[in-house]
Amino acid sequence: MVANLISLGFSFLCACAIAINGKKKKSLDSSGALGALIVGTVTLYSGIAFAFVLLFFFYTSSKFTKYKAEIKKKIEADYKEGGSRNWEQVVANGGFTTSLCVIFLIAIEDQRFVFDGSQPLKTFLISCFLGSYCCNCADTWASELGVLSKSKPRYILNPFKEVPAGTNGGVSLLGYGASLAAGISNGLVLWLITSLTILLSPTNITNSPQYHVVTLCVMSCLLGTTIDSIFGAVFEYSGVDKLGRVHGIKAGQVEHISGWPILSGNHTNFLSGVITGIVTGFISLYLI
Repeated sequence: MVANLISLGFSFLCACAIAINGKKKKSLDSSGALGALIVGTVTLYSGIAFAFVLLFFFYTSSKFTKYKAEIKKKIEADYKEGGSRNWEQVVANGGFTTSLCVIFLIAIEDQRFVFDGSQPLKTFLISCFLGSYCCNCADTWASELGVLSKSKPRYILNPFKEVPAGTNGGVSLLGYGASLAAGISNGLVLWLITSLTILLSPTNITNSPQYHVVTLCVMSCLLGTTIDSIFGAVFEYSGVDKLGRVHGIKAGQVEHISGWPILSGNHTNFLSGVITGIVTGFISLYLI
């Protein structure tokens, strides 16, 4: 009991430091910092591997959002300096995964982050968590790097149609390459973590192969990016003004490009993360 309280307190302090640093660097606004504190505390308390997935997503996404900001300001009318994510964006990216962590902490006795075919619920929850964050990570990498592609993106519902950079539903080879890189990098590090967890354990905790985590990460990144792009193409409004900047909200002197104003980017991120996570969870039961 005492050890658990110490671990929870340490997780809270680390989450505080992350939230304060994010606010200081304008990656989070005040509400986003509060949301990150809650998401961070629960996720860090769940274990090192869970913490890695969250921190990898947060820090790489923040870096890529700020990358070549001067160019992005000319392309995206809604561009925010530093990203400045609010609580809605934090919940959209981390709400579902945080609920999975809570279920994991309550329902799973052996909470070591390994894939075990003899424990399907544990494998399913870990894979859901992983798939959801990989989806959001890949989508952010694809969006923030793909928008810088020298070739015009293609509309995902009509690959022969070129659209302005920044259009919801616009995809490019650079964007998909970034998604693939996100999957490979996540997968390789998690493969190392799970393998070391088994190797350093005093007892044999599982005979299930762990290399499948790379497959799951790559698959969920590519699938998640595609689902997000399709949702964005259909349910998010995109328009372009006379300066060539893309708008996500209807406004005067803005020409419609695609999509209906039904969902916001936060809604799309949340739904695509949930769907990708659940699909990844079921696929893991087949693979492992």
